[in-house]
Amino acid sequence: MKEKITKNWRILSLFLVALILIIIIFYFLFVFDIGINSSYFIKRDFDTALLARETGDCNLFKDYIYTDKDKWGELCIKEKDMQSPSIKGFSINKLATNGDSAFLQVNLKREILSAVSLQLTKDQIRLLEQGYVVNYDLVKDNSGKFLFLPRTRWLIKNEAR
Repeated sequence: MKEKITKNWRILSLFLVALILIIIIFYFLFVFDIGINSSYFIKRDFDTALLARETGDCNLFKDYIYTDKDKWGELCIKEKDMQSPSIKGFSINKLATNGDSAFLQVNLKREILSAVSLQLTKDQIRLLEQGYVVNYDLVKDNSGKFLFLPRTRWLIKNEAR
C-alpha cells in the first residue's frame, strides 16, 4: 500500500512539473512576439503611441516613431498647443502584417474647437468631424532588452492619407 502511494505521488508530481513547464513555455511564446500573435502587439503599441499623441505626451509618442522623430514631435507639439487640430479619437479598421512590417488602416477624428479657432472652411471642419482614413506603416524593432531577453516594439514608420 505504501509503495502505491509513493508511486502515485511521483507520477502526480511529474505531471505537475510538466504542466508548469508547458504553461511557462506558452507564456513566453505569447509574451515574446514570434509572429503568432503579432496583431496583439501591433495594436497595443499603436494604441499607446496615438493615445500619447492624443493626450499631449509628445516624448512618449516620439518613442514609438521609427524615422523623422523631430518632425513627428513638432506635429505633436502643434496639436498640443492647439495650433493644429488635435486627435479626438481613433479606431483601427484593418491590419495586415508581413514579417517585420505591418500596415494599419485607421479612422481618425479631429477636435473641432481647435479647427474653428484656426478658421478652416466648413468642408474642412466637416471632414475633421466625420473622421477620415489614414494609413500607417509600422516596423518591428527588437533593439530593446528586458534583462537578457529581447523586447519587441512596433514603431510607426510613416503616415499616408
